Amino acid sequence: SISFSNHENFSTEIKIYSLSGKLVYNSKVEIKSAQLVDKIDVSNFPIGNYIVTITSNGEQSTRKLVINR
Repeated sequence: SISFSNHENFSTEIKIYSLSGKLVYNSKVEIKSAQLVDKIDVSNFPIGNYIVTITSNGEQSTRKLVINR
């Protein structure tokens, strides 16, 4: 799950890429409350490493996602 906490309304875009650069997930969320927890179903993603980018209010954050089973 991905969580956000803020005191303003804002728009957020979440993208997940395979290490080969293929976009495998894309979501745009309008956040109108102080906190949001977004659960992303990755059960159909193959085992491996991914890059998650979160863009909000013109700022971008990048994280590594590892899927093991």
